Amino acid sequence: GPGREVRDGLEPYRDSARSISVDCVDADEAALEYAQGLNGELQSSFDLRFLHANAFRFRAERNYDFVWCAGLYDYLNEKMARVLTRRLLRFVEPGGRLVIGNFHRAHRTRRYIEWCGDWNLVHRDERELLSVATDARAGIEDVRFERDVTGAVVLMVVEKGVKKP
Repeated sequence: GPGREVRDGLEPYRDSARSISVDCVDADEAALEYAQGLNGELQSSFDLRFLHANAFRFRAERNYDFVWCAGLYDYLNEKMARVLTRRLLRFVEPGGRLVIGNFHRAHRTRRYIEWCGDWNLVHRDERELLSVATDARAGIEDVRFERDVTGAVVLMVVEKGVKKP
């Protein structure tokens, strides 16, 4: 995607002594170029890599503490969502997090974007996303949900390996 989340997420840590490494993966080369331009000035402070790859075929060279996937699940059918979730969870270190964003089934602008914008997405609610996560072998106790600031997107947060009492 456009890489705004990367910029917004890293900016507060720009002057910290933390060593942060980020791999941005997208199948769209133009989106990667845009993201790289948007985040160009952060490259001197962080280890940022922009990788052209299909999410279903991407082979990570390492595991990650945090995996963020936004703007993709809205286009995936159930089978594809389940396969990708299993795959992404394999890239997450124990104790790490996987966050998946998906437009919520009941968001208030849905009719507008479908009728006026001819933008038809795969909408999911928390129950449907939980089913995707548990199919990927995430424990129910490891999954929680949030909404973005607009309320239109539900964020599923899977904390890998977290066991609650």
